[in-house]
Amino acid sequence: MRYPYSNLFGSCLLAALILPSQQAVAGLSHEAPAGLRTTWTADSQLPGRSLIGRPGPGVQILSTPTTGNGMTDGLQDSINVNGITGPSRELVLGVRPNPITQLAEAPAAETPDADAKNVDASPMDASPLTTPMVMASAAEAATVSEPPATGGPSFSAPAPSVSGGPSAAPGGNSPASGFSAPRPALPQALSDAVAALTAKKPEDALRLARTFISQAEAKGPGPENTPPIMGLAHEIVGTGLAMQAKPDEALVELQKAVAANPNQGSAYFKIGMIYRDQNKLAEARTTLEKASSMIGGEPVKLFLGDVNERLGDIPAAIQIFEPMLSTPQGQELKFKIHMASLYDRVNRFADTIKLLQPLVTADSKDPEALIVLGFAYSGSGKPKEGIPLLLAAKALQPDNWRIDLALGTAQRETGDFDAAQVSMRKVIAAEPKQVQARFQLALAQMGKSQFSEASDTLAEALKLAPTSGELMQLRGDALFRSGKKDEAIAAFKDLATREGAVVNDHVNLARAYQASDKLDDAARVYQQATQKFQPVNPVLYAMLAGVQAQQKKFAEARNTIAQGRKLTPDDLQLLRAQIQVETAAGDIKAALQVSQHLVDIQPKSLDDRFTLGTLYGRLGDRKRAITTYRAILAEAPDNAVVLNNLASALTDEGDAKSALPYAKRAQEMQPKSPATNDTLGWALLKSGQPKDALPLFETATREAPNNPELLYHLGMAQKASNNVKAARTNLEKALAISGDFEGSADAKAALATLPK
Repeated sequence: MRYPYSNLFGSCLLAALILPSQQAVAGLSHEAPAGLRTTWTADSQLPGRSLIGRPGPGVQILSTPTTGNGMTDGLQDSINVNGITGPSRELVLGVRPNPITQLAEAPAAETPDADAKNVDASPMDASPLTTPMVMASAAEAATVSEPPATGGPSFSAPAPSVSGGPSAAPGGNSPASGFSAPRPALPQALSDAVAALTAKKPEDALRLARTFISQAEAKGPGPENTPPIMGLAHEIVGTGLAMQAKPDEALVELQKAVAANPNQGSAYFKIGMIYRDQNKLAEARTTLEKASSMIGGEPVKLFLGDVNERLGDIPAAIQIFEPMLSTPQGQELKFKIHMASLYDRVNRFADTIKLLQPLVTADSKDPEALIVLGFAYSGSGKPKEGIPLLLAAKALQPDNWRIDLALGTAQRETGDFDAAQVSMRKVIAAEPKQVQARFQLALAQMGKSQFSEASDTLAEALKLAPTSGELMQLRGDALFRSGKKDEAIAAFKDLATREGAVVNDHVNLARAYQASDKLDDAARVYQQATQKFQPVNPVLYAMLAGVQAQQKKFAEARNTIAQGRKLTPDDLQLLRAQIQVETAAGDIKAALQVSQHLVDIQPKSLDDRFTLGTLYGRLGDRKRAITTYRAILAEAPDNAVVLNNLASALTDEGDAKSALPYAKRAQEMQPKSPATNDTLGWALLKSGQPKDALPLFETATREAPNNPELLYHLGMAQKASNNVKAARTNLEKALAISGDFEGSADAKAALATLPK
C-alpha cells in the first residue's frame, strides 16, 4: 500500500463524540485506515467536558478506528479518548470521586444539595478539621478576649480544643483559662459571669448576666448601661444558653448583643456557629465573614472555610485555609491532609502531591493520608504510583468502601479492568445505592468490550439517578457498541430533547445517526443545533459539512463551511473540515491550498503538517512530501504513521534502500498492521528482495483480504519469486475487486505476461 494514509476524507472524520458543553466545540483529527492510528493528538486543547460532563479541563481529541471504506466504525472511541485505555482523564459524574468524603447517592452532575449527603459534603460532621485548633460547637465558644485599645469592648473568638478544655484567645494575652482579665471598669457581675462560663457553670453565668441586664435596664443610661457593656452581657447569656443546648434561645440573645453593639465580633462568630450547626449555611457564611472582618483569628477562619466547604464552594475554602499552611497549626499532618483533599476536589492534584509527597509513603499508617495522596497520583495521570498507596490504605482499613472506589478507579485507569470490576463490586455490595461505583464498573466493563454488561450496569445506575445525563450518555454509547443502534439513538434522542439539553447532547445524537448511515437525520440534527444554540459555534458548521460531504453534497458542504468562516475566518476546525470536503470532492489542489494556509497560521501543529505532507503525495509531489515527513520526524521520531508514509514516499521516489530503515521501524512498532507490513514488503520488493517481502504481504492480506492494492503487491512478489500460479490468482483477484486502484495498470500489464 504505497500511500496507506492518503485518503484524507475517509481518514479525517470528526473525532469528537463528546463535545464541550460551552461554546467551544471539539475538532477534527487525522485517522489512518487499515488499523494503524496516529500516535499524536490534535494540538489544540479545548475547554469542555470529558467523557461525560460538566465544564472541565481541556480534552485532547484522539483518532477513531475506521472500517475499510474509510468511514468510522461507529461512535467515537470515547473509551480510548477518555482514559480507559489511553492517558486522558475524565470527570466522573461531574466531579472526581473523593474517597475521603461521603460520596453521592445521586450523581454530582446535578446541582449539589449542601444539606444532603453528597460528594461536596464536609467529611467531618462536627468540625472543619480534626485538630486541637478547632472547637466542636457553639457551646464551646464561651470565652471573650481583652477589648481593643480603641472603641468599646469587642470579643474575639477563642481557640478552644476539641476536648473542650480552655485555651488562649488567638493573638491576645489571655490567661490559661482562656479568658482575658476583665478591665477594672468591667462590672463585677459580668466578671463573675465570665468566670462561671470558664468553669462550665452556665446556670450561674445566666443568673448573673440576666440580673445585671435587668438592673441596668431599670436604672437607664449610665456607666453600666453602654453598648459595649450591654453587648457583652447579652453575649454571655447567649453563650450560656448555647452551652445548655438551647440554640434558638441563644441566637435571640446573641442577636441582641450585636444589636446593642454592632462591633461585637465574637457574638457574630457565635451566631455564625449556631447557623452552621443548624445547617443554615448561607446565613452562617454571611455572619462568619462579618466576624472575620472584625476579629480575624484562625478559629473564625476555620469555621468560615468549613461553611464554604459545606456549601460546595471549595475554591473559597481553599482561599481561606491556604494561608494557614504557614502557621504552626497549619504544619499539623491532619491539617495538611484536609488541605490536600480539598486540592483533590478541584483537580489541583499537583498541589496535593507537593504537600503530601514528603510526608506520606506506602509505609505510612494514616489511611486518610494514603487515600488522598493515592487519589492525587491517579488524578494527575499517574495511577500506577497511586495504587501502592491505596493498597496500603486498604490493608489498614479493609472494609472501607471509599478506598475500594478510589483503588478500582486507579486500576481501571491502568487497564486492569478485571481488578477494577472486583473493587467496584465490593463497593456496590457495601453501598448498594452508590452510583459512582456503578459508573466506574460500567467503564471497566467497556474497557473489556463487555458492552452489553455495561449497558445493564448503567441501567441499574439510572434507576438510582434517573435524571443523570452522564449515565444516559454513556449508556447510549454502550448500547451502540453492543450493536443496539436503535436503542442507542433513542437514548441520545432523550438527552437531546430533555429540558436543559446542551449542544453536546445534539452532537451525540447526530453522531449516532451518522455512524448508523442515517446521514439525512444526522444533517438535520446538526442544522437544528446551529439554529437552537446562539451564537453558533463555527465548528458545528464543520461537523455539518462533514456529513454533507459524506452525502456527496459538496456544493452544500462548501456553503456550510463558508457560513462558518464568516464567523471566524481562520477557525482551525473549519479549515480542517474544508480540507476534508475538498479532498472528498477530488479537488486536491484546493485542499492543498487550504492546508498550506493552515500550516502557515499554526506551524507547530504536527497533525496539520502531516495533512500537508499527504496532500503533497496525492498530487505526486513526493519530494515535498518527503521533506515534510522528515521535518515531523525530527520532532516526533517514534511516530509510526509518519515513518510509514515517509518510507512509502521514498520507495515510490525510487529510493527503496533509504526507505527500508523507516519501514522496518514502523513495522516493528505496528507488527500486525496491514499498512506497515505492506510498506516494508514493497520497499523490500523494490530493493530486489522478493523472498523477504513475501511473508510481509501474506500477513497484510490476511488482515485485509479484500484490499486490491495489497493483493497486487502480493502477486508481484510471487511473480518475482517465480510462483506463477499464485501470482496470477492474486492479480486476477485484485482486478476483480477493483479495476482502478493505485497500480492497477501495472497489475494488468504483469498479468498479461504470465502464462495461463
